[in-house]
Amino acid sequence: MAHQLRVIILKPSKYMADGYVERFRWGFMPNSTVPYMRSMTPSVVGDVPVEVHSVDEYVNTDLQYLSLLKRPPGGRTLLALVGVQSHQLHRALDLAAHARRNACLVVIGGPHVMTCDTSMLQGRGISFAQAEAELVWPKILHDAASGEMQPVDGRDQRWQQEIEAPGIIPPARK
Repeated sequence: MAHQLRVIILKPSKYMADGYVERFRWGFMPNSTVPYMRSMTPSVVGDVPVEVHSVDEYVNTDLQYLSLLKRPPGGRTLLALVGVQSHQLHRALDLAAHARRNACLVVIGGPHVMTCDTSMLQGRGISFAQAEAELVWPKILHDAASGEMQPVDGRDQRWQQEIEAPGIIPPARK
C-alpha cells in the first residue's frame, strides 16, 4: 500500500478547431460531476490517507493543476477523468497519456465510456469505468490505493435500473 493517495478529479475540456483547449474565465453553469465525485471520495481508503484535488478545465485558466499529475515520493496519484463526453475524449486521452508518463494511475468515466466502444483503447494502461460512479468509485479507489487498477470497471454493472444513493461526504470548512 502507498503512504498516500492523491486523487485528482478532473472534468476535461475539449479542443477547439484551432487545436487549443477551450477555456472560459467564468462558467455559465457549474459542472456538478466534479463536486459530486469529490463528495463520494473518503479521506482514507483502507489505511491510506487520501488527498483530493478537483478541477473543471473549462473554467480553470491556471494550469498549475498539471503539476499534480505526477507520482509523489512514497505515494500514488490517481487521475480520474470524469463526465467525459464524446467531444472531450481526445483531451481526456491526452491528459491520461501525460499522467501515465509521470507514473500516475488513470481512470476515464462518463457518458462516452459508458455508451461507446472503447475496446481499442483498453489494455494500454488506462482504466475505463463503464458504469455509474456510485457503483464503481469505491472499488476504483481501493484498486488505486493498492496500485492494481483494472483495465475496465463496471462492465457487468451497466444499465442499472436503480442505483442506491451513496453516502455523501460534506466538504471541509475553510
